Amino acid sequence: MRNYRAPDRSQKHIITRLLMLLPFCVATAAAGDINDAVKNIVAGSAPELIATFKQFHQNPELGFQEFETAATIAAHLEKLGYKVTTGVGGTGVVSVFKNGPGPVV
Repeated sequence: MRNYRAPDRSQKHIITRLLMLLPFCVATAAAGDINDAVKNIVAGSAPELIATFKQFHQNPELGFQEFETAATIAAHLEKLGYKVTTGVGGTGVVSVFKNGPGPVV
């Protein structure tokens, strides 16, 4: 059996730094999982988003006369569960998403 030798100062310094980096390594691994989840959500939403983009650009509306655009946006927000108010300032859309008790900011 080898003789155990206590770590010297430089070894302690290295060990301390490695232990300090450990939480960042764990957080980075978790961030990778989050990135994958976001990529999957975006990939699943892409066809609908592209269709909406094309609809807006194939049917342009003049400023302050964006009635179809406002209706499309309001419909999408309502589908996502937002409380929607239309006609704000003419063609504006306001939405509020409530996720529990407490003040709405």
